Amino acid sequence: MYYVYLLRSRADSSRTYIGLTDNLRIRLAKHNEGGSPHTAKHRPWELVTYLAFLTREQAADFESYLKTGSGRAFARDGGQELVRHNRECLEDRRFRVPPKE
Repeated sequence: MYYVYLLRSRADSSRTYIGLTDNLRIRLAKHNEGGSPHTAKHRPWELVTYLAFLTREQAADFESYLKTGSGRAFARDGGQELVRHNRECLEDRRFRVPPKE
């Protein structure tokens, strides 16, 4: 599984970070240890929400969307709309699981 996640800084709640990983626990620990230059200055971080995807390509597409202007607006509400959007993604052919051969 691959995860797209939204973090919020506990030090400055206006700071958020969107990322992709295959291990949420390890990745959050690295953010909080200062292991990522993009998040080190605003530690500690808390996980707001995440979505799981079967393929890295699906996760990367969704992460890319969240980093656009409309995607950032979408994520700004704290991820409240992520569940609804996930349902829409399941209907979108770009996010469908490839058939087993």
